[in-house]
Amino acid sequence: RKWRSKNKPKEPTIRILRNLITFPIWIRRPLTMSSKAVVLDATDEGISQAAKNLLNGGLVALPTETVYGLGANAMIEDSVRNIFKVKGRPLTDPLIVHVPSLKDALELVELEGFEKCLFETLGSAFWPGGLTLIAKQRSFLPLCLSAGTGYVGIRVPNHSLALRLLQEAKCPVAAPSANRFGHVSPTSHLHVLHDLGNHNISILNGDSVETTCKHGIESTVCKIDIENKELVIFRRGAVSEIEIQKVLNNISFKSSPNKREEEESEGIVQNALDWNIRVITKHVPMPENYKHDGSIVKNDNEAQEELKQAQEKETKQSQESQEGQGQVAPGQLITHYAPDVPTFILRCLQKTQEQQDQDHNQQDKHDRFIDQDEDEQSMLDSVVLDFHGNLSWLQDKCLAYQDLSISGDIPSAGRQLFASLRWAECVIGAKRVLIADIESIAKMYSEDSITKEASISQQTNSCIGIEHSASISDRTFRAASGRVMTVLPGKFPPSQL
Repeated sequence: RKWRSKNKPKEPTIRILRNLITFPIWIRRPLTMSSKAVVLDATDEGISQAAKNLLNGGLVALPTETVYGLGANAMIEDSVRNIFKVKGRPLTDPLIVHVPSLKDALELVELEGFEKCLFETLGSAFWPGGLTLIAKQRSFLPLCLSAGTGYVGIRVPNHSLALRLLQEAKCPVAAPSANRFGHVSPTSHLHVLHDLGNHNISILNGDSVETTCKHGIESTVCKIDIENKELVIFRRGAVSEIEIQKVLNNISFKSSPNKREEEESEGIVQNALDWNIRVITKHVPMPENYKHDGSIVKNDNEAQEELKQAQEKETKQSQESQEGQGQVAPGQLITHYAPDVPTFILRCLQKTQEQQDQDHNQQDKHDRFIDQDEDEQSMLDSVVLDFHGNLSWLQDKCLAYQDLSISGDIPSAGRQLFASLRWAECVIGAKRVLIADIESIAKMYSEDSITKEASISQQTNSCIGIEHSASISDRTFRAASGRVMTVLPGKFPPSQL
């Protein structure tokens, strides 16, 4: 404790020890020695072998521009079901089908009229890319793809290896993230090997490709609602609502009217500008040890154990019911993308101007409660994932610290997020992970909140890519199972909401 005293100088030896704590996971925690997975190089031979494995009913982990996916031939039901088995994924959680082109996508779904026109327009605008479109699947596709709903999500990945694999295999590939169900999504082949290495799968190693996991989070999932003239977003992701809205605003084309419409007005021009974008945020109910607002009642270990048991129970029940009542889109669970260590959003409340004036020139303001044993201990076993330096005052008080983007670049933070969560859970001695409230921080620095009278410093420190903050926030919220801690700088311990 002496070296954590506010008056103690920072010693080089301590810095070395702290750096040892943060070594990469594959150095400090070796992979399972009895790995059954086979890693394939990103070569013609590797791609050819991966394609053969898919055609023969095998599972192949493939790189995309979002995250690594665990792929199976979408035409072979047993192969598709094997994805659920290997991941431990409930059959009520649907899969996304990947195809090499818009033409291939249209062959898998039933569309007509204006819905088909809008599907094609959105596909042309964002494919290949991080947008998944949900539509009614054709009868020849296994129903387990869509969790029994009959509506399947489809996209064209924007990644050279993934596209080459799809073209060579000549089959649609169902592929959720290549990880244990509910765990942090993989952004490198080592992440896949760490989670699924004890299964008979192939892993196409695309880590050396520049576009591999360039977004770092999953695709945006949306569905066309003709009746209500809405584009419904079920999962925020790589494509923001603003980007989608820009495309909608520029659409103007003739519909394919039926006979009744022709009688009323032949050649109606439908303008998608009149359509709304509606975001559905769905959270599966939490176990009994959580309050309605998502806060935790019991201690971290008890809560984590009960949460794990609840997830296992849900998986077992859904598998027993086969195609039970399924979800329309993936990524709806309250606990998702979650580290194996209890995780919280750390919301740092901002001081009023009066408080800031009172604290002016008080350099040790943040340290005044650190000397209390119980307060100090609350951070000694915590790993902090910061954003834009918002929690930098905790850097010398916590077990380990990392800033997802010191410059406030939100897309960059998204690329780093999952790798950082995996790093955080493996820091020796870590009992909890605290993540900065990225969306709230982004709002503080948004153009709307920065007035003309704002200082040059404020304007210079504004965040980049604010339109993507909601997508990143969705991942951190689910990684934390909706649990939030609040703290006023300098106040310990944080209060739980």
